[in-house]
Amino acid sequence: MIVLLFPCLNTHFADDTAVSISEKNDEELETKLNTAFSNVLDWCSSNFIALNVSKTNFIIYGRKSNICPRITRVTSSKYLLSISRVKMTKYLGLVIDESLSFKTHIQNLRLKISRYVGLMRRLKLCLPYSALRSIYFALIQTNINYCSLVYLSTFKSHIKPIQILQNKALRILKLFIPSPIELPNKSSTASLYTYLDILPVSQQFAFGAILFKINYDIKKLPPYYLHQSLFSQSQDLHNYNTRQKKNIYIDKYNTERSKFAPFVSIARCWDAHKALIDKFSSIHLIKRKLKFHLVQDYF
Repeated sequence: MIVLLFPCLNTHFADDTAVSISEKNDEELETKLNTAFSNVLDWCSSNFIALNVSKTNFIIYGRKSNICPRITRVTSSKYLLSISRVKMTKYLGLVIDESLSFKTHIQNLRLKISRYVGLMRRLKLCLPYSALRSIYFALIQTNINYCSLVYLSTFKSHIKPIQILQNKALRILKLFIPSPIELPNKSSTASLYTYLDILPVSQQFAFGAILFKINYDIKKLPPYYLHQSLFSQSQDLHNYNTRQKKNIYIDKYNTERSKFAPFVSIARCWDAHKALIDKFSSIHLIKRKLKFHLVQDYF
């Protein structure tokens, strides 16, 4: 574990390590970045590990564009090494950009899923339904699910191309299954999602956000989240008998993009579906009813 001289978040997975630093002042941020880089090099030296500087970089991200334009490199005077700033970086398969819009990650995902949909279209002539269904879940749904709680917290216009491709893939499967029972006042696509027990991409964030909040309440999340007070109800902050007193308190945000901040998005999804969640006590039942409700709510 890398030990730094100030509060930060270290994440490790196999041989990939990320150090996250938060600071509002540009000068303080630059000082912390240089110190953190030197600390990482010290740790690597003491543990006989060579840092691949060519694959190491840093990114400054936030909801505003062009943050800290004068910080372009981070240097270590002790080791005479430096790393450059990038506008986007890939960590554990997730492409993170400076504005946290995840447009690049979604574009890459769209190209990948588009190839798989084309594969399903060609194979439908020679494979049975069971094989095509396995291909869909192995190649398409798994890619959509990966880090969905992160990259789907963005504008609907960014997600729409993925939604269109998902609909195309399911229509290929529809050719091989008995016609599902049509739901009243709903399209055949909505009935297909319900029949296959699959969530539309546009509703998948809400499903993951609500499960995150439930696991936070029952303390089944990693220790990092359990030691922080992430959510508080409005009635905890004032004594007024308002209709939203049991809703999660959300700080005012200045820009439209700020409403996609992770815990703001989770709080908004929780408040929107709290009435449905309160009806059931079993997590398994909540998942089943919530899936059905989200599909009907989307179409």
